This record gives sequence, structure tokens and C-alpha cells, in this order.
Amino acid sequence: MSRALIKSNFNLLPQEYRFDIQKYIIIRWILLLSIFNLILIFGVYTLLNFEKRELKRLTTDKKNVLLKLQGLNSNFIKYNEEYKKLLKSIGDTEEKKKLFSLNYSIKNSPFVSIISIGKSLLNGIEIVDLNYNNGVFVMIGSAESPQKYYDFYLNLKNNNNIEDVEFFYVEQNDKTGLISFKFEIKVKNLSDEKI
Repeated sequence: MSRALIKSNFNLLPQEYRFDIQKYIIIRWILLLSIFNLILIFGVYTLLNFEKRELKRLTTDKKNVLLKLQGLNSNFIKYNEEYKKLLKSIGDTEEKKKLFSLNYSIKNSPFVSIISIGKSLLNGIEIVDLNYNNGVFVMIGSAESPQKYYDFYLNLKNNNNIEDVEFFYVEQNDKTGLISFKFEIKVKNLSDEKI
């Protein structure tokens, strides 16, 4: 007996209604593979969507961080410029302070007072004799006119470093018109110990 005969003996249904086990297994496998492929495709699609959303979020975060860094960079540049300006201002202030201190000490120096007295000598005042002893100058001289003498006298009186001016004599020569004088000048903070 052949196999086809044995099969037909047991299965009396028409061929289109008969149950074929091989066909059943193949259909089941195709169905299982299709479901597995659908699940796999759905999983890959979900994973790609998640990655895409995560990448988008990270890109947005990166842009925000870059914007913050640019803001911080611009603030840093502004602060750095302000810092440089302040340092320059401090340097300028220190320079002015040194210059002011130097000017102050020079203006209040007894030697500068003596130099300013000497400058006024060039304006019609002649010194015949000049002696110095422990901060005191004794000066004998003459002036071309009363106005020249008066200017010299005011220069001495208005000088802050001169402590006192004591006159011994002031005389005018009738023939020449010259004014002869002798006086003593005490200079502040000037003594032999400081020289």
C-alpha cells in the first residue's frame, strides 16, 4: 500500500478541507516570524524615536549651555575691561599721588623758598653780601627802585617757608635812587643739622 492510499484511507474529507500538518507548521512559523518581525520593527522604531528625542533634547541643552557660556564670556570680557580700566585708574591715581607728594614736598621745601627768593633777585635786586648760619640768612643788598624793593619784600612775606623777616635798615640814596637794605631771613625747618 502506498502512502497516498494510506492517507486517503484515514482522511475521508475532500482534499481542500483536509488538515495538512506540514502546511499548518509552515503557516504557524510564518505567523510567528511575522509577529516577531513586527515586534522587532516596533522595538527598533521605539528605540529610534527615543534616541531621536534624546538627541533633540541634548542638542537643545547644548545650545542653552553655549548661550550661557557666550553670556558668561561677554560678561567676563566686560569685567576684564572694567578691571583693566580700574587698574589703569589706580596706576594713574598712584602717579598723581606721587606727583602731588613730590610737588607738595618741593613747594614746602626751604630750598625751593631760597630759589624763589633768588628768582626775585633777577628783577632789579642785587645782593652785595649773603651769610648763612643755622637756618638764618643775613642779606645785604640794593634795589633799583622802590617798586622792585616792595615786590621783593612781598615775595619774602608771602613765602610759606619763611618764618620771619627782620629788617636792620632800609635807606634810599638820593643821588642814585637805589634802595639799600639789610635784613635777616629765618627759614622754617632749615637748620645746619638738616643740611
